Amino acid sequence: MLGEVQGDDKFLPTPQRWMQMQSFYEGLLDSERMMVDATSGEGLMNKTADEAFTLFESFSANSEQWSHNKERGAPMKAVVSEVSTNNEIAAKLDVMCSLLQQAVTGPLGNKVEVQDQYFAEHMLE
Repeated sequence: MLGEVQGDDKFLPTPQRWMQMQSFYEGLLDSERMMVDATSGEGLMNKTADEAFTLFESFSANSEQWSHNKERGAPMKAVVSEVSTNNEIAAKLDVMCSLLQQAVTGPLGNKVEVQDQYFAEHMLE
């Protein structure tokens, strides 16, 4: 809760609570301040510290029901290129396997001695 001291259920004295509430309010964006003022009915600065904390606790409880996946700022772009990126990686892997197979079999298709037989048998199929 906003007015609680860490690990203690006792609220801060009223002047400290007011300063804490005012610092929080001043840290909001202008659009958020306007929303808080509109919701409070008469402007947050016209409320007592207890009323302001009650209002912020209400906001906090309500916000738990809202989606928090969106961050402030520009909306996230959809990632469409992910599939093509996977296709590009698969194509590069095919080229690498082909080159590796050529290195193992030699340029004329003659088998070259391979130190790791498991690799030669299973990875180059």
